[in-house]
Amino acid sequence: MFETLSPEEKAKYLSDEWWRVCDEAAIGNDVAAKIADLRQVEKKYVMSLYPMNFIKYCQENRDLDLNEWARRYFCAVISGFEREKALISLLRISTEREYRYESIKPEDQRCKTWKDDLNMLDDRIELLNKRENAIKKEMDNILAADFWDTNGIERPVYETRPEPDTVMGSR
Repeated sequence: MFETLSPEEKAKYLSDEWWRVCDEAAIGNDVAAKIADLRQVEKKYVMSLYPMNFIKYCQENRDLDLNEWARRYFCAVISGFEREKALISLLRISTEREYRYESIKPEDQRCKTWKDDLNMLDDRIELLNKRENAIKKEMDNILAADFWDTNGIERPVYETRPEPDTVMGSR
């Protein structure tokens, strides 16, 4: 059956298999036998192609691998942004709790730098908001880019988390 496939179809099949084997190896599975099988298939069905078909196979394989690398890279970048946004949300919640705690202290327990502490907390919240907005803008730019459609790559989906203000209430 593999012999009847076009060079492009062979490239698609083998590329998918190599990526699957790589994913299995990344989680610690023993893939030595699968690698040997794939090399046998390549040796038997790819290396025996006529030169023009071999060129078609190589071009398709290159395009498929380039698209997969791009997809994996940008999905990893977006996942990193999501983690950073989650950490920013936690920091903002913590900062707002500290702000509330400092605000409700009785007059006799406040130190001389009380106003400075509140200003510092305001600055920290503003910095966190700026970084979160920058992350959102960068994620939107990545997801709005046309290379997803141009190369037929499925756009990743990320879920938006509630803003800390909706969790904690506003100051």
